[in-house]
Amino acid sequence: GATNFEDCAALLVKAPEKYVFVDSPYNVNRSGVLYEGLRTKFFKNTLPYRGEHSLIWNENKFADFITGKSELFSPGSLKIFEPLPEPQLTRSVLIYPGADDPRHRWEPEKFAAAAEYILTENRKAQVLFSGYPQEKNLIDSIKNMLPPELQSRIKISIVSPDKFIDIKQLISNVKHAGLVITNAAAPLHIAACFGVKTLCVTGGWHWGVFAPCPEYPNATFIHHPMTCYKCGGYCSYKAIPFKCLQDLSTETILQNIDKVKY
Repeated sequence: GATNFEDCAALLVKAPEKYVFVDSPYNVNRSGVLYEGLRTKFFKNTLPYRGEHSLIWNENKFADFITGKSELFSPGSLKIFEPLPEPQLTRSVLIYPGADDPRHRWEPEKFAAAAEYILTENRKAQVLFSGYPQEKNLIDSIKNMLPPELQSRIKISIVSPDKFIDIKQLISNVKHAGLVITNAAAPLHIAACFGVKTLCVTGGWHWGVFAPCPEYPNATFIHHPMTCYKCGGYCSYKAIPFKCLQDLSTETILQNIDKVKY
């Protein structure tokens, strides 16, 4: 598939005859000179994204094209990443407030409110914040919003900048958590592989493409419905984070925390 020029170039160098341009809602909305060039000049095949089906259904079709076989797609066992490092905490609540795109990040004060609620309601609970080095300031700011007496029950795991090590650390943190609270980011998919209960805070920019995902029975997708869903990331409100995230109240996630046993 193709989402940006760097990915496309890497794939083309390896095996250009094997790759296709996936004509998904995401790529259609990101049209322009670059994507039209990729579509018409680099890729000889285009696969339509079937919006009436799930993301994994479409992944199956893409895999069938690449391999020439018909086999069900699954997230895999991830055994390649074993042995996993020991997590800082076990059966903790893992909060992952980051996202590659700042517009996809729920506000820090709302994550802080969720952490405070968990620590106040469950005196045995501990919260582990995880993120990449560039997100450390974000995580520190959330921790500092909490009352001093609760901050001692907060642990922070900043993953390594080394790409192979960081995925091992992140997988370990997710695998051993009792509950994961995250934006629509990597921990959502890792938690699905291990069946870890997850509250995913998401908006409507790619609604029905990446979230919600019916194959993830462990995940509850928390969102604020708006008529402008499926905007493809072209938010008419020009808001950071997106307005659909801004309008998602703290009370909504607190209500969902109450429903989860962790």
